[in-house]
Amino acid sequence: MAIYNISYDLTAPGRNYDDLIAEIKNLGDWAYPLKSTWLVESNLTSVQVRDKLLETMDSNDKLLVMMCADDAAWCNLPDEVSDWIKEKL
Repeated sequence: MAIYNISYDLTAPGRNYDDLIAEIKNLGDWAYPLKSTWLVESNLTSVQVRDKLLETMDSNDKLLVMMCADDAAWCNLPDEVSDWIKEKL
């Protein structure tokens, strides 16, 4: 399984994030380290993740899906997120 960093910007004012967040959570085990940024463990490819999430987004929204490597650094994240990263990477 791969770990993906998923980041997005929904451009419409007042946009409801609920459908997108539900779809992200459905991808696999996840952590939510920063606003509009998720870490997700999934057996899908980055293209498959992107395409699945695009189904809940508007055509002008922005999305970035990147596979994470085993080298990472962070600061001031909640303990549960830090523990998740250490366990998965």
